[in-house]
Amino acid sequence: MRYVCSECGNEIDSDMDFCPACGCMRDKAFVFDDKGYVSNVCPACGEPYLPGDRYCGKCGTEIPDSVRPMMTPKLRSNGTLAIALALLPGFFNIFGLGHFVLKQYARGAMFLVMTLVLWFLNDWSWRASSVFTMFLDVAVYFYQCMDILRYAYAPEEK
Repeated sequence: MRYVCSECGNEIDSDMDFCPACGCMRDKAFVFDDKGYVSNVCPACGEPYLPGDRYCGKCGTEIPDSVRPMMTPKLRSNGTLAIALALLPGFFNIFGLGHFVLKQYARGAMFLVMTLVLWFLNDWSWRASSVFTMFLDVAVYFYQCMDILRYAYAPEEK
């Protein structure tokens, strides 16, 4: 179980009674299970409730159908380096380096192959339409950036 402060979003250790960042009581924190979903606790007072209950038995607050607060995702420990290696070399049409930092070797190799194909098309494009190859370069760049952000903010495997 994980406790996340309902006031500031800071994670509270299970042995603490108060949030170390803002001082809010742990009883008012959101309790997350192993899958990342909020456990059956009232969002107003933190009292547990049964799955069929519509109102909290302690404070009378109506319990919404889906009690899942918006959480700020945490960046992996090497996520900043991976994002930098995706953005900077990607600007010069070198793709896939950030994936290797995040140990996504197959995707990194796929993007490196895309780099070689795009280099070949750019060399050959003096005969063909360069607008098409420029569109491909930009499309692969943005796809790679979005892909690296998805992996950089994904939970780390244990």
